[in-house]
Amino acid sequence: MSYTKIHFVYYEEMLFDRYGYQEEKEHKMHHRKLTAQVDEYYARFKRGDSDLSSDLLGFLMDWLNHHILIDDVAYADFLTKQGCK
Repeated sequence: MSYTKIHFVYYEEMLFDRYGYQEEKEHKMHHRKLTAQVDEYYARFKRGDSDLSSDLLGFLMDWLNHHILIDDVAYADFLTKQGCK
């Protein structure tokens, strides 16, 4: 959980700000939503929620298939064109 938040704020979002990524606000909104969902899954884990495993797997599959493979690829292409390595 901590790594996810640090990665977003100190890596991805810093690059958005530095290079003027036009989809920055929407992408940051997705990050906030993800971290809120991760916090909720953690709370469910602490409560011993028996449905957590299948719900979490679905959530992670959706995150991988949509956010990472579509949204992150878009900003990676943008940053590469800006000379970011």
